[in-house]
Amino acid sequence: MKNKIFGIVGQEFVKEAPVLIVPVTDVNKSDVPIQDIAVASENMFLQAKALGLGTVWKNVGNNELAVRIKTLLNIPEQFLLINIIPIGYPKEIQPAHSEEEFDKNRIHYEKW
Repeated sequence: MKNKIFGIVGQEFVKEAPVLIVPVTDVNKSDVPIQDIAVASENMFLQAKALGLGTVWKNVGNNELAVRIKTLLNIPEQFLLINIIPIGYPKEIQPAHSEEEFDKNRIHYEKW
């Protein structure tokens, strides 16, 4: 199945990841389905990081890519799909940002 999804999205990390999560939500049961998927996805990213795993947001939008993946996976039409989450062990560990990289000028209080 991963090879078929890779054939649609064309990015190698989709094929290489041990696990792909395809988050969806029923648009008939949500007032803000895009936000619901985004929040659920971010929670999965945080949990994966806590477990020493790596993730990435593979955007498929709400377009032809999404339709092709939904068709492949038999996802009913009323379910929204906007991204795929490949999960695996990262090839490299990115260092945390340093205090020197923090730019206090990018924070605005009360007004811009």
